[in-house]
Amino acid sequence: MAYDGNKLSKLEALKLLAERTKLETEKGIKAAIAEAGHAKFEKVDTLPEIADAQENVMYLLLNTETNHYDIYAKIGENLEQLDDTSVNLENYMQKEQGKELIATEKITKLDGIAESATKVEASATNGNIKINGIETKVYEQEVATTEEVNAMLDEVFGTGEASA
Repeated sequence: MAYDGNKLSKLEALKLLAERTKLETEKGIKAAIAEAGHAKFEKVDTLPEIADAQENVMYLLLNTETNHYDIYAKIGENLEQLDDTSVNLENYMQKEQGKELIATEKITKLDGIAESATKVEASATNGNIKINGIETKVYEQEVATTEEVNAMLDEVFGTGEASA
């Protein structure tokens, strides 16, 4: 689109530039991701020799004592244990003997909410919602008149009247 000096041409040129910039940015991001090394997990019965170990591979070796997998990776010229797959919540939350985390009456109350809850959902009618299946008007949308649209276009673009 050739530049002819009016505001509409400038706007269109900016839109095209923004779209082209967006596409080039997305292309660059995808290329960078494709070139990056991606780590993957591999279950093994025995750890590989350091010469055979691969970069970006985390080796999962079953620990028969804990019954969890130990995680190893090649770091420099060594095969190092990084972690294991166990989750220990022992000190995460301590429950006092004889006490519940949530009182039984609160659990009963929470269970009853789903039965008597108000169901709110979208409506196909603009400005409405459905409450328990009944259409309910939330707002009434005003529509601009032709004169108001022409005045707005004239103010923004200096074009006079809108085309019908």
